[in-house]
Amino acid sequence: METVEAWLAATGADCSDAHRDLLHKALNPLSPEREPLKLPDSNSTDAQAVVALLKKGQVPTTRAVAARAANPANPPVRQPPQAWTTDQIDRFGQLSADWVNNYRLSQASGPSGPTWIELFRSPPLEQIRKQLGIQTGHAGRLDQYRPDIWVLMTGARKRGWLAWSKQPRSLCPGPSFFASDLRPQMSVGRRVAYAIRQFRKANDGQHPTWDNIADAHDAVGNLVFRDIKDAQAQFLWLTTEHWIVVTKSGSIKLGPKAKRMYERNSERNARRHASENSPRTGGVAPYPGAGG
Repeated sequence: METVEAWLAATGADCSDAHRDLLHKALNPLSPEREPLKLPDSNSTDAQAVVALLKKGQVPTTRAVAARAANPANPPVRQPPQAWTTDQIDRFGQLSADWVNNYRLSQASGPSGPTWIELFRSPPLEQIRKQLGIQTGHAGRLDQYRPDIWVLMTGARKRGWLAWSKQPRSLCPGPSFFASDLRPQMSVGRRVAYAIRQFRKANDGQHPTWDNIADAHDAVGNLVFRDIKDAQAQFLWLTTEHWIVVTKSGSIKLGPKAKRMYERNSERNARRHASENSPRTGGVAPYPGAGG
């Protein structure tokens, strides 16, 4: 007869005291009315159900294992999220951004974005989804791929193809979609924030409009946007990711993310300045003779 330890090792589950104790309770129930568990084949669906129950701290009774194995909503134990190349993420991001943009344009009740699941079930993504190893299960479910979906979505977001916030249906195309080239949103967001601050410095604190920053330049002298049409097209992702806030009057203000970035940079510069002027680092002495 296979031991509990050997069975746990065969399934890849942790051979912990807690797991062994729960299994022993299932194999040797105190109640005569409860059917003892028979250890299933380590590669079977029943074995996956037993392991899932153990991980939840539940006794894998015969009834609980049967219910777990028969319920398609409970996915099998999966490996850690996959890792994809930047080319794969860019391909996924391009297709996703294009579909999300068309989805928003087609909304008769107003421009709202799709859910992640709607995106992954969309026909244009079917082929690349299969290439990436993400298959829909029972009733089109993708629950077992949530870690993989998160890796893909956040990768596309960092590469500038997609943007979203905590608000429902906020998913929208990012800056790379509008440039048809890689433009990480952090880079573009910083450039827009810099253009707003520079305009305010030059105009007694007045906030700019789209006309004002359509031809604004960044810190190295490059245009932030191609023209006003390009600037207005990127309004959605800039507001969604909280880089800017647009008032009812059309004024553009720094958003919470831009303000946090500015505050962090200011604090970092203040610490560096203090360190450079500290007597211990050989900087400028704060008063005559302090440098020794």
